Amino acid sequence: MPTVKVTLAEAQKALKSHDWSKSDAATDEEIARHIAADADVAPDMTDRLRRRAMAVDVASLRRRLDMTQAEFARAYRFSVGAVRDMEQGRRVPSGPAAALLELIAKDPEFVRAALAKGN
Repeated sequence: MPTVKVTLAEAQKALKSHDWSKSDAATDEEIARHIAADADVAPDMTDRLRRRAMAVDVASLRRRLDMTQAEFARAYRFSVGAVRDMEQGRRVPSGPAAALLELIAKDPEFVRAALAKGN
């Protein structure tokens, strides 16, 4: 597919006229079919997969709890580096870490108390 140059105004007009509800409603199977039909239309799925994999927004959760990265790490037994990397999208928690984050999001005081008992 050739590269087509457009002006900023043309690009903005195209974005405004696009029916985003159809794009947002596309299933993974539909996207895979489109990609199989024309690999040049393949979207960059990196951010979408990262957001799907990380069900809890660590930065928002930490801010909601009014904690610094160090305080959050200490309270919930993460390293400060892990908290920073999760917030910046360089690390996607899985397994026990993902489950712990979901529990923290639902009931942070319970999790903090339960972890404190283990010391």
